[in-house]
Amino acid sequence: MMMPGRTARTLVAAMTPIAVPAALLACALVWAQAAEPPADTAAPPRPEPVRETILPAAGEGEGSEAPADIFNALPRFGQQLFARAQPRMAAPAETQPGAAETPVPASVPVPASYVVGPGDALSLRVVVREWEQVAQEMTVTPEGFIFPEQLERMIAAGQTIDSVRQAVTQAYSRIFADPEVIATAPQRMTAAGVGDFLSKASSSADWRASNILRDEYYCPRPREFSDDIQTRIIETAPRVGYADPEAIGVVLEGLLLTGLGMVIAGSSAPASGGEHLISHYLDMKHALYGTPNDLHGAQVGVGTVYALRLWEKVLELDPQALDVDALIARQPTDEQVRIWVEDDWGPVAPEVLAQWREKALDAEGLRAELGRFRDRYWQMRELLSQDLLSSDVAAKAIKQAGGPVRPEELDAPIDECRKAELFARFLRNRFTILDLAAEVGVT
Repeated sequence: MMMPGRTARTLVAAMTPIAVPAALLACALVWAQAAEPPADTAAPPRPEPVRETILPAAGEGEGSEAPADIFNALPRFGQQLFARAQPRMAAPAETQPGAAETPVPASVPVPASYVVGPGDALSLRVVVREWEQVAQEMTVTPEGFIFPEQLERMIAAGQTIDSVRQAVTQAYSRIFADPEVIATAPQRMTAAGVGDFLSKASSSADWRASNILRDEYYCPRPREFSDDIQTRIIETAPRVGYADPEAIGVVLEGLLLTGLGMVIAGSSAPASGGEHLISHYLDMKHALYGTPNDLHGAQVGVGTVYALRLWEKVLELDPQALDVDALIARQPTDEQVRIWVEDDWGPVAPEVLAQWREKALDAEGLRAELGRFRDRYWQMRELLSQDLLSSDVAAKAIKQAGGPVRPEELDAPIDECRKAELFARFLRNRFTILDLAAEVGVT
């Protein structure tokens, strides 16, 4: 194989896939050697060593030297270094006199031990399940880096080509997922993907409600990505529980579309609402105090069922029957929240309090928000119907996939789970159903 624009032979190495979870990759790296001079071209002569040059003494010889002659006679600092350095050239092929020259093969395999250096040209191919994902020509930079598509820069110079192949394969395995590989994972792990995806029904509603009640930024496009895929995941959830690769592929597609939705939104809000705060609460407790926690998707799935049930209760209210003064009176004071947060979070309490205070409302602010809730209730109910999913439907799908749906089914302590339902809203400045439910008196 010849590299475009190259006249010399190329060296080829096939990159066979390494065993990595969640990906089956086939990659190929091709190294192109710099062009050699033609065989009939004589090598440049070795430069003569630089002789010491001494400036003639003033007054020597006939007449005085011209300034230009004196300047030319001066030795150049460092000249010896370059004059004595010999260019690196490939030795010409040895041939017997009178014998026909053997043609050089267009390409020969590169040994696994070949050390990559600056200027080497690499041809990269990444194939996943017989589908070419990446085809790229790269040249190792003078600093020794390569820049594979969809990856950050990687160090190549000084490493064997086999090491570069393995590093590139491992890096791409974090991007490309193979359902057949993931199907071999424990059932609880694949079920966690179902719980994590279905949380978008709750988080999308949280985000839209923040726009309706607090005029915060909102974009409907991310939710459009998941309308069809949500139905498919619910339908295939029982097969996820039986480790069916096709069903698991549907879940992977849904999670990928969720990621694209966040990119479009420029925020994680479409995919992370009150249900995620419950999971964050349990994870933070584990990080700070070592209390047991569970898989992210398992905790989010339980949080999703809880959040969807809160939404169902809130949207069953009669907004005109709300006793605004009583609701304002029952809200915790800033001092009460400070005590709770310090008790929960100790050394990180100041950061948590700062987040809470960014969205906390005083009495008049809360009165205004409850007024908007009453005035915009029917509009909100109609719009949120585009986002929300029945809590029973979500719970059934997660359970069929093999995941937990109640706090008692998590590995986290039940008392921490109950505290998360009450206090997770203080963790972040994002408005969610946990805030709205507390404001309107729903538990």
